[in-house]
Amino acid sequence: MLKNSTFNGTTTITRNGSSGNYHCEGNNIFSGPLSLDNAASAGRIRMASTNPDTYLDNVTLSSSGGMDLQIAYSGENFSMGT
Repeated sequence: MLKNSTFNGTTTITRNGSSGNYHCEGNNIFSGPLSLDNAASAGRIRMASTNPDTYLDNVTLSSSGGMDLQIAYSGENFSMGT
């Protein structure tokens, strides 16, 4: 899903669907506010499945579909926000 990316400004990511897991490898930098929602009816989102991510602003996490949302799965992830 995501790897080796830089997001400047406000970022909103919503996962929809009814099957499969989405693993984001990591090395992502979020320099603005991040809103991450797993709205799927099946499957998880896993951030930093292989490498750590960096969060430089506030992060809002939700699972409106009731499925797993796993953050900072591996490595030493860095967060400056709330």
